[in-house]
Amino acid sequence: MRYSILLSSLLLLLGTSLASPLPDVSQTLQNILKNTDKSKLYTYPTDLTRGIVPKPFHSHNDYWRDVPFYSALSYGAVSTEADVWLINGTLYVGHELGALTDVRTFDSLYIQPILDTLHRQNPVTKFSPKTTKNGVFDTSSGQTLYLFVDVKTDGTTTWPAVLSALSPLQNANYLTTHDGTTLDPGPVTVIGTGNTPLSLI
Repeated sequence: MRYSILLSSLLLLLGTSLASPLPDVSQTLQNILKNTDKSKLYTYPTDLTRGIVPKPFHSHNDYWRDVPFYSALSYGAVSTEADVWLINGTLYVGHELGALTDVRTFDSLYIQPILDTLHRQNPVTKFSPKTTKNGVFDTSSGQTLYLFVDVKTDGTTTWPAVLSALSPLQNANYLTTHDGTTLDPGPVTVIGTGNTPLSLI
């Protein structure tokens, strides 16, 4: 009985306060918040992944997602995977041959989106005149993105095509490298699987 009286009083109080008009200062604040997109003052340069916390999970067969790469990124996946098929000089992405299409390529689904994300996370400004090596996550800029490339066709011909496709990331110094002795971590770490020939790595 006592509990129900307290609960009724609380609900009545909440109902009254919610029904009351917001004070003028709150309306002013609401107008400021509503119009922030009209001012450079409220634009955060690396906001693409702002608030996304990286999590140690893998987006297996990532190309099955509604929006490959970006869907996993939005959940904080630190690892993603693309199955690649080299056909007539182009790397297509899909689980089997019947799933391949002209537009779903390694470049269109992974290289360009990753490159675009890294460009957004590494803006060149007067405060940072040289390109930085921030990763894809704004909340943890040192976290590498593990990109598993599952080679489905012959490795000796496909892997060189994969390396060529990765060249935009390599040229921007976004890839983890290893010279046989020293590991130089980068925003993206590529791991060859499937038919990837170890002798070519």
